[in-house]
Amino acid sequence: MASDIRIGTAAAKVAFLFTGQGAQHPGMGRALYERHAGVRARLDACDQLLRPQLDRPLLDGLCDLTTR
Repeated sequence: MASDIRIGTAAAKVAFLFTGQGAQHPGMGRALYERHAGVRARLDACDQLLRPQLDRPLLDGLCDLTTR
């Protein structure tokens, strides 16, 4: 799933890739989310946009933030 995001004056494409190789695990993005405000802001925006489409919040899987 790709969407247009404005960064300054340029439009960028964003996609989430799930390769199916088994290296992913719940919460694997938590440290990145907690330490980097820019990543946190983008993931929060994606979470809000995708909530109507997903059975559970995006951040629950990426960051294991069950208390949000």
